[in-house]
Amino acid sequence: MGGPRYDETLTPAERAGVENAIWVCSVCGRLVDGDVTRFSVATLHMWKANREAAAQAELGRPRGRTSGRPRSPEAEIKRNLKLRDRLRKDLLKSSTEIRDLPRPHHPYKEFAHGGEAIIRAVDDKSYPSVDESPGPGISGWFKVELYDFYHNGVEVILNLQRGLVDKRGNWKIIHHDATYDAKEYEEIKVWTLGRIPWRNIRECDPPGDEYYSMPHLFCRFADDGTPYEEFVYAALGEGYDVRLEKGRRLADE
Repeated sequence: MGGPRYDETLTPAERAGVENAIWVCSVCGRLVDGDVTRFSVATLHMWKANREAAAQAELGRPRGRTSGRPRSPEAEIKRNLKLRDRLRKDLLKSSTEIRDLPRPHHPYKEFAHGGEAIIRAVDDKSYPSVDESPGPGISGWFKVELYDFYHNGVEVILNLQRGLVDKRGNWKIIHHDATYDAKEYEEIKVWTLGRIPWRNIRECDPPGDEYYSMPHLFCRFADDGTPYEEFVYAALGEGYDVRLEKGRRLADE
């Protein structure tokens, strides 16, 4: 009750009914709730209808098989290391520019092109049109801000939310208008970061095209219909960010 699309004309039974429900992951749910204009009620109903129709059509059909021989572990490691070195060269500012940045600085300050990139599914056919029916995952292409490299791939910024941290280092994300006990908590801003592993990044087009003149990363959406292997969090600081431990996360409000 009281959500961004709350409809007071519905009865309690209608509001709780399956016809009024749509299931998305927690990250996508926050994105949808934060942009009522882009993700209208009509759009959500269309997503649901399209996905239910696709699921019905898949009933009784065997799963497709991957063609070709898989890479050996050694070949995959070589491929990933080569990709890492290439992306660092293509996406980061020059060593001189990075050296001249103030210390400390946010990691995304080291990226060229304003830190923006287009993520595109390798099998997407909608680009450059808006993908209105992404099915069980997310849109087949979208723009992100690059955040940092990590040991297994690239991190991108998904959103920035209000959060709280207590004196023991425990933290949680809170609603944009939530109140809290200032004696118990300190308010922070929390980055939600999606981690795209090397195995899901298949190609990079640094200059982009006539629609988006920024790097395009072509990815496999192989993790629950997304390119992300996991989500991590960092607290926004003055010129630096602090990683937040998953094990210290409290229930969100």
